[in-house]
Amino acid sequence: MYSEKPGGCGGMLEETIQELDENFEYIRHEYRGNRIIIHVRSKRQEVTCPYCDQQSKKIYSKYTRRCQDLPIQGKTVFIEIESRKLFCENPDCEKKTFVDPIDCISDYARMTKRLEEKIMGVCKHTSSITAAGILREMGIKIGKSAICNRFKKK
Repeated sequence: MYSEKPGGCGGMLEETIQELDENFEYIRHEYRGNRIIIHVRSKRQEVTCPYCDQQSKKIYSKYTRRCQDLPIQGKTVFIEIESRKLFCENPDCEKKTFVDPIDCISDYARMTKRLEEKIMGVCKHTSSITAAGILREMGIKIGKSAICNRFKKK
């Protein structure tokens, strides 16, 4: 395992992260075999409650969320996000807590929206078995059944 902080290759990855989501702050990255894990967190100082539109800074808890992104030079890329759950500071709000939203990932998804688009683009022209093989060679970890499930949702 090799880890690197800002500078060197980190500068390029920092730009890639900014393109993915301008609200992400690059922390560091590490190499694990044929994988690159990029650690990020939200830069937002205040987050708007999606239920009542009240701004909040009050953190309830933090947790790590991992999702797959587009590969880099054939290496599988995972974004490890330090996510936050916040208290809603509006006493009249029906919800007491909410999650800091991540714009580049659909709710409950395990991959970025841009990776989903890439997968769907490859799958339009081939069978799910062939698409899974092509995507695997590109460095995208996905199986035939996951591809079929995505098509059913779309």
